[in-house]
Amino acid sequence: MHASNREWMADVKLNHLENFQNASVLDIGGADLDGHTRTYFDDCRYVSVDPINIPTQYVDLRIRGQETEFQPGEFDTLLFMSVFEHDADWRLNLKHNLKWLKKGGLVVICFGAEGNLPHSDPWEIVPHQKFLSYCRKLGVKILDAFFEEERYGNDCPGAYNVLLRKMT
Repeated sequence: MHASNREWMADVKLNHLENFQNASVLDIGGADLDGHTRTYFDDCRYVSVDPINIPTQYVDLRIRGQETEFQPGEFDTLLFMSVFEHDADWRLNLKHNLKWLKKGGLVVICFGAEGNLPHSDPWEIVPHQKFLSYCRKLGVKILDAFFEEERYGNDCPGAYNVLLRKMT
């Protein structure tokens, strides 16, 4: 996880502590090979999903996000960190996993949008306006949305962060 993303996670935790302590967390794309989001959560049930086929201690289920099966409303917090630019089915991935989030649950997202550089295969920019338009159809409230370089500096150009609250 790049430096500006770490700053954002710390800010989100500060403002939404109930989703970071004694909560249930579902991390889609959780292999996170360059720093783990798990460290931001205290006394949480944390489930990490990633199809990556390399040794890592951070993955609990080695499946694609679209293949998850949990109880509806089982999780308080849902994470998608650097997932959507690697997933042609990002819309299905997001919609599918929202089912497992409680009403009022928090969704923390970072993805490669305009200006982001290719960093692995598969990889494709997800236009931020297209992403936000899709979110407006999903029964979520957009709490925050911004390019990281506008708020935290330019260590990861084109990284777009979105914070959602599940309303239905």
